[in-house]
Amino acid sequence: MQSSTARRERLVSPLSLAMMLGLFALAFFVLRPESVPGTALVEVTGDSSSAPGSIDELSLAYLRAQKQAGKVDDAELARVVARLVRNDRLDEARRMLVEYPSLDVGELILFELDLAEAASESDVSLFAALSRLIDTPRLHQADLLERAVNLGRRLSQPVMIADLYTLWADSAGTAETSYRRYRRCGQELAALDHAVPALDCYGQALEHAPGDADIVDSRLAMLPLTRAGSVQQQTLVRDLVETASMTPVQRSRLADLLLQVERPDMAYRMYARLAVDEPEKSAHWLPLAARWAEAAGKPAEAAVFLDALLNDTGSN
Repeated sequence: MQSSTARRERLVSPLSLAMMLGLFALAFFVLRPESVPGTALVEVTGDSSSAPGSIDELSLAYLRAQKQAGKVDDAELARVVARLVRNDRLDEARRMLVEYPSLDVGELILFELDLAEAASESDVSLFAALSRLIDTPRLHQADLLERAVNLGRRLSQPVMIADLYTLWADSAGTAETSYRRYRRCGQELAALDHAVPALDCYGQALEHAPGDADIVDSRLAMLPLTRAGSVQQQTLVRDLVETASMTPVQRSRLADLLLQVERPDMAYRMYARLAVDEPEKSAHWLPLAARWAEAAGKPAEAAVFLDALLNDTGSN
């Protein structure tokens, strides 16, 4: 007899059926919207930046489903959009705003989106957006100002850079943080050869300096930026030369800067002071003191330094 090629349908055993039902129940439990990681974000009230966890694509899909089912209101969804913006997921945030035009995410979030878009378009658009930020006090939030400072660097606009740094520094919670931000402002503008706004930033750093060493460092940074022979330069030279609490490193830096601004009459005194402060290095400092005393028209003092050098050499 020819064998049949027809297949018999196999019945599902009761045990297999029970296992399948159990898996369906487990899947329903695990994948229900309330249990998806990230959806808990919509339950957070207040500042969205404090929300735990992260929002992945699956979570966003279930959030949309919950919104469709009426389980998520606009305020909760707006906080999710804010969270996306804070995490630089700007395209996803824009899509949600287009999808749900009734969402009120607030002026700050909308401006962050506008700023990112302006930065990607052109320098002209970025300049306009940053100008709007500077002129709108209610947008002066610390994180946004820091982002604006970083974006503003590419424009090389000294007044705008100084304005952004000033707002960012003034938003700091401590004088020390303000000092560091003003110092960065001065350094950046000095690197761009914008001496006047750089001096303004360093001047503000002086006002917020947490310690004497910080004051000295700021004044040292200011000195080469000052106009030769100006009252500002003369005042800085006097204040620095009269500072007794300098470290040898700071005093050596001052001596070099005094030569840079053509003040050998003060530089030789700093080298002489270094020979006193660091007697083990007097063979290095005394010749410099003598050299620049001679250049400053003080041959008698130069001779004193050379005699001291000979005495030190002879005693060793």
